[in-house]
Amino acid sequence: RREREGRSEEMQAYVGHLLQQAHWVLKGDRVTVLVTIPPLLRAIIANPELHDLVRASVKGIIWSATPMGDDELKNWEETQFPEARIVGWYGNALMGIGVQRPRRAGDEYRCPFSMPSSHRGAAPMAYLKAVDFNDPERGVEYGQEGQVRISVLRYETFIPHHLERDRATRVRPAAGDPWDGVARVGALAGGGSGSAFGAAPRD
Repeated sequence: RREREGRSEEMQAYVGHLLQQAHWVLKGDRVTVLVTIPPLLRAIIANPELHDLVRASVKGIIWSATPMGDDELKNWEETQFPEARIVGWYGNALMGIGVQRPRRAGDEYRCPFSMPSSHRGAAPMAYLKAVDFNDPERGVEYGQEGQVRISVLRYETFIPHHLERDRATRVRPAAGDPWDGVARVGALAGGGSGSAFGAAPRD
């Protein structure tokens, strides 16, 4: 938000503050799991000492909140943090968390998200569907981009066909699941409070 408003100096000062806190924690404790957002992890990579501290102890990195392209994720996995398992989260308070599903040989997308079921064999707590930008009742084809539409299916809550302010590519179901996944998620033009992913450049 500060960057969009032209307040880059405030943003850089805040990032510096977060990096200093991260330095204290990583120096004082053995941290094995890091939960962060892509802009902050980029700042860690750009700081050689912090980068080395993360590589020395962290075995799992969970990222969320802003989008990331396939090429950057590949660089993180294979070059920047080759010893760590990197997993993305996509979601918000209404839909819950869609997790990056395990990658399979031949997967076209590096980070497809899928909603977990409430328990084995049950329906997911929310159903994701990529729909036509101009007709939210019509789903797009696999491999095509559309607006994210969710239906909440929790025991206590049923909210059908709620449009998120996100765009994503429709992905075929994971093995064993009857419901779709999504990949290459990003905010619609203008973003907004309804977006689970803030705006950022995409591949």
